[in-house]
Amino acid sequence: MFRAVCLVFVASASIAWAQFYGLATPSDGSVVYFSSTLRLKGSSQPNYPKLFAADETGVRLFRVLPKMSVQSSDDTCGFSGHYIVNWTQVSANGSTVAATGEWVGCDNSNLQYSTDLINATGERQITGGLYLSPGGRYAVVETFLTGSPYYAFAVLDLQTGASAPIALPAESCFWGLSGVRPVADNGTVILSCGTSGAGAFFLGFIAS
Repeated sequence: MFRAVCLVFVASASIAWAQFYGLATPSDGSVVYFSSTLRLKGSSQPNYPKLFAADETGVRLFRVLPKMSVQSSDDTCGFSGHYIVNWTQVSANGSTVAATGEWVGCDNSNLQYSTDLINATGERQITGGLYLSPGGRYAVVETFLTGSPYYAFAVLDLQTGASAPIALPAESCFWGLSGVRPVADNGTVILSCGTSGAGAFFLGFIAS
């Protein structure tokens, strides 16, 4: 059964970003998680990104997300240098929630990701963008590099804490994660690589 939930916010954001980011639900759709710089009516919540949860009882503040610690002096450029939450991931049973934020420098370089991970063991920040497996045990972490191949990937076991970097094939293209859930419940990751123009090609790669 689908239920309509009315979201009541007051527009108090000082930055003209879109109002809602990264809507995500567990498999039963019982709750919707999303990020917003807006605040609940009558509250004194900060403007910078927060994670909300909406269900049949209404909307509540789930977490005030910590600001990223940007490892750069390139932090004075104004609009394009602000931190936003790009996507939210929820495990199928709702036990694990991950919100990934992004910071972009003035010239669209120095891209940095940080993820706030919340599960039964507590809350922690992970450097990089994070995608959860459906069951919530594994995650693939994506970090931006300043030179080729521009992105690095690793599989993180959230149960044991073990992290294993993914060794990518030596191809002249940009590797990226494939699909909304690029990591399976057994830790297998699907990546893709492609080029455009004359001689364009597309490759798929499974890391297990």
